[in-house]
Amino acid sequence: MHTHLSKWITENAENAYNADRICTILFALMAISAFATMFVPPLHYLSLHGASSVSKRNRPPLPQSLPRILSKLLHPIYTILDLRISKRYFTLFYIIPFFLLPLRPTHLHTTLFQLHCLRRLYECARVHNFRGQMTLTGFLVGCVHYVITSVLFNIPPPSLPTPIFNRIIHPIGCIIFVLNSLKQHKAHLALSLQSRTPSIPYPPLPKTSEFKIHSCPHYVAELYIYIAFLAFHQTGGSAACAAWVHVNLMMAKMGKDEAKGKTGGLLFGGGWGEGEGRKKPPTKTG
Repeated sequence: MHTHLSKWITENAENAYNADRICTILFALMAISAFATMFVPPLHYLSLHGASSVSKRNRPPLPQSLPRILSKLLHPIYTILDLRISKRYFTLFYIIPFFLLPLRPTHLHTTLFQLHCLRRLYECARVHNFRGQMTLTGFLVGCVHYVITSVLFNIPPPSLPTPIFNRIIHPIGCIIFVLNSLKQHKAHLALSLQSRTPSIPYPPLPKTSEFKIHSCPHYVAELYIYIAFLAFHQTGGSAACAAWVHVNLMMAKMGKDEAKGKTGGLLFGGGWGEGEGRKKPPTKTG
């Protein structure tokens, strides 16, 4: 499948340009949709998963301002999108690129992206302790992200008039990718170890250095990994992809912090300070 897709995109410059433009528009729409979860309770509800998810009993209704016919049409869709599936299906996200993106050693962005997916596949199989659930919405969004990113990275990187720029930015991109991949892996190991403690479902945050600085260091690392991809694949689509990842992870972090009574953006603020997790509900006595 990836052979035909790659051949069509690289056939001529116009195809590559159109593919990049389509990917840019799609990522922009996804970023806008993620940002809209702040203002539309049903969207916010569907975006939550894991520790920040909300019981179906507390599912917010569709806006009453909607016309009755539209509300009746949207209600079954809303119900379907709220179907809960195991977070183990995260594994499928990282398989998608190997069907849509051929490995090109001369294009470092494809190599690094597939290395990233291989590491995440390993973590899904051997590191993560999947006990939570996600909505069908979250699963579909993840699949769409990896499909679009795989299509985008089939586009050859642009030829710059000053190659010396790449000689500077490429080593920096490699350093950013390696350091943040290690940082994310370390954070995932700490989270996995912590989730296996008897304090579930109210585990404290791991007391590693990353979590003392930030409540979601694995999210920050993910953002910088996509910035590293942008260093090698300098297209509008890659810039839009990095922006979408930032907005999406920022909304995910806000959902987690909301469940823990914290606030703050993705890159700044929202730290746990004392390193405590959600408080256990008070035990009834008497």
